[in-house]
Amino acid sequence: MSTQLLTKVQRDHLDSLTRANGVNALSELIWNALDADATHIHILTEKSQLGAWDTLIIEDNGHGLSRREALSVFESIGGSQKRNSPVSPGQRSYHGKEGRGRYKALALGSHVSFQSTYLGDDGLARTFAIDLHREIIDRPIVHDAVILDNGSQATGFRVVIKALNQNVVSKLFTKTSLDEITEKFAIYSMTYPDFKIVVGNDDLNFRGLIRNTESEDKYFQDAGNRDYNFNIQVVEWNFDCHRKIYLCNRNGVTYRDIPAGIRPGLPICIVISSPYIDRLQLENRLDMGELDPTLHDAITAAKNYGRRYARERLHQRAQEFIDNLKSEHIYPYKEEATTEVERASRQVFDIVALQVNEFLPSFNDQDKKGKQLTLSLIKEALENDTTSLRRILTEVIELPEARRQELAELLDETPLSNVIDTMKEVTNRLKFLRALEHLIYDKEVSKNVLERRNLHKIVVQETWIFGDDYTYGADDINLKNLLLAHLEKLGRTDFEDVVESGDNSGLTRIPDVCLWRQFNGGKHGYFSNLVVELKRPTVDGGMVEYGQIMDYARSVNADPRFSKAHHSWHFILLVRDVKSDLEMIMAPKDRDYGHVYSGDNIDVHVLRWSDIIGVARTKYEYIQQKLNINLTDNEECMSLLRNKYQQYLPKDFPKAF
Repeated sequence: MSTQLLTKVQRDHLDSLTRANGVNALSELIWNALDADATHIHILTEKSQLGAWDTLIIEDNGHGLSRREALSVFESIGGSQKRNSPVSPGQRSYHGKEGRGRYKALALGSHVSFQSTYLGDDGLARTFAIDLHREIIDRPIVHDAVILDNGSQATGFRVVIKALNQNVVSKLFTKTSLDEITEKFAIYSMTYPDFKIVVGNDDLNFRGLIRNTESEDKYFQDAGNRDYNFNIQVVEWNFDCHRKIYLCNRNGVTYRDIPAGIRPGLPICIVISSPYIDRLQLENRLDMGELDPTLHDAITAAKNYGRRYARERLHQRAQEFIDNLKSEHIYPYKEEATTEVERASRQVFDIVALQVNEFLPSFNDQDKKGKQLTLSLIKEALENDTTSLRRILTEVIELPEARRQELAELLDETPLSNVIDTMKEVTNRLKFLRALEHLIYDKEVSKNVLERRNLHKIVVQETWIFGDDYTYGADDINLKNLLLAHLEKLGRTDFEDVVESGDNSGLTRIPDVCLWRQFNGGKHGYFSNLVVELKRPTVDGGMVEYGQIMDYARSVNADPRFSKAHHSWHFILLVRDVKSDLEMIMAPKDRDYGHVYSGDNIDVHVLRWSDIIGVARTKYEYIQQKLNINLTDNEECMSLLRNKYQQYLPKDFPKAF
């Protein structure tokens, strides 16, 4: 006698369970078979005489489902026996524990018949069916079990789906969808290899599709400071995969997949296996798992690992191509890489060059000089600024958009490009310091260097020598205009009236450079103002020059229009050397050398250029050591200065040293 059940859950919730694309719906039915320890799963289709999709059949040789279990499973959501044990009788980890997968079948067709053959407690084989209709989804019909009289002990499950959704099913049996299903269950086969899936007459070839795998373990803490292991595995395929991240239990059984969000130019997916994912699945929190801080950290680490793997594998593939370039003597790097930074930069170049070779049909058609020019453009752009490399790939080489995006991600979202760009910046700054020192302290050179026309124009564009906290603020203006700039920076709209409201006779002197920076320190709107008085290299600092910088400080201190509550002022007299009369006050007992005056919000320093250059050089030489950068000779340093600031240098500035 058949039994009609009334499923104890709201109809709208049941309807929500039927929403799935064809791949996910079919995958749920395959998972049910695997959870039943099936070793053979066969997917068959039948078409009508008019060529429409008529029937979809999924059958397996698993242990089936007893009628008693079916009554429990179909009467309420969450009644699955899988909740009572973490593994199947065949010791496979369960994929699902809520019994919801069966409803996904209704995404494929409106009528589903689940036909189960199982062994009863008496050892006899029985068979029965459960009918599920979309129109009465909350009223499944469970038919009576019938004992098989043929003596067979074979068990299994057969799902027959009718009234098929033509659009969904037609997409399901495309190569793209079948590749996606293959990819998904190939991950599972790495843990449990003893099964096969046959679609029509064709086996899904799992192991043959995997080219390479690599993994690492990471540990992350949850909100309760408990450590969880996350095994991150990159799987490289022999076909163009969907580049997903699979969230799996500790045994590699997939609960959910999400887009990897990376375009590495290599067919890979990423598998994250962890007991923490088991926990999220059990607590029904995995669907929003990316919002969980612990899982978010693991996913971020997995993406970074995947990018690193892709870069290294692409470099291996590039080696043959690079060897050919070397044999033709058009590889732009003539010397072997000797530092880690050089090796990293070389690796990115090789990858970019390989992509250009593969996706620019005209590259191989070019003559030797044409190839050399293309490769040199890539090399120069990579060494100078990775952002310009993207412009070259777009405007000059015209690489396809998809491939440009992949390379842009490789450059933008790995620390490698930052290291390369930092390497260039640090190298240039050290060269500049060496050239600046030569400009000031070489007697033959410095005698032709003027204060405003030369030195001043150069320094205002390289304000980092005073510290990275400062940015360029105002240049070559009198203190009246300095006040205007100061009040404008505060956001005052009435600053013109404020300036004109008082006596400005003391504001006619002209400091050379003014720099400011804003720091919060927990308080908004605080500024530190730096005023620098430069002297040409042939003028040493004495009491006259000291009086000038103190005059600037007194003018600001005495003028109530300069904010004192939220601003500090730092005045520096910067000279090549100091005279003996000034030397006497350069070393106060309670302050650093050169700190000649300290007030509540005003400080005055007298410094040699060697002091400024020495501090900056120590800093960048330390960074240089960390980046393992080798500087070139003095001529290269001076060449940088000549090329960058030719318009500010004396006409007879030497061309070589």
